[in-house]
Amino acid sequence: MTLVRKFAAGQAHSDMGHFEYEVQRIFEGDVTTIGDSVGITGEIQTNIQQKVGYFNMIDTTDEREKNMDTVGGNSISSKAL
Repeated sequence: MTLVRKFAAGQAHSDMGHFEYEVQRIFEGDVTTIGDSVGITGEIQTNIQQKVGYFNMIDTTDEREKNMDTVGGNSISSKAL
């Protein structure tokens, strides 16, 4: 997955002027199953293939949707019940 984020700063007619730039991050990894959930582990790279970090994610969407309050759409924990 590739994400591009645009940044802008400065003001026109100032000593630095107005400038914009983009930061691109490439997320590459492996997908595995953990019980009924999906886990993703991988590296974060720049557009010049320089490693800038690592990530671990577990998809808990199904679990979160089971715990959603049907009236207001707010999450509720089992401790609150």
